[in-house]
Amino acid sequence: MGEHGIDLAREMLSLKEAIQKDKERYAQLQGEHKSLQARLKEDFGVMSIKEGEKRVQKLEKDVDKINELMEEKLKEARGLLGEEGV
Repeated sequence: MGEHGIDLAREMLSLKEAIQKDKERYAQLQGEHKSLQARLKEDFGVMSIKEGEKRVQKLEKDVDKINELMEEKLKEARGLLGEEGV
């Protein structure tokens, strides 16, 4: 094997090592992803960030409705107490 063949073999070995490192990193990231998904499910009852964002939007609407209802009830209570200007 000439010098060109040795260089080619080294390059192939280098590529093989790089591929192996990438495979290991991919496996690590998959594990982290599964762990984060489990945490989302456990802590917030959702399986994805998108699902979580939808849930937050719904909760914000619910909070707005509750605030409106509270304002209405407060006005009613003030009216009953004759404190409309308070």
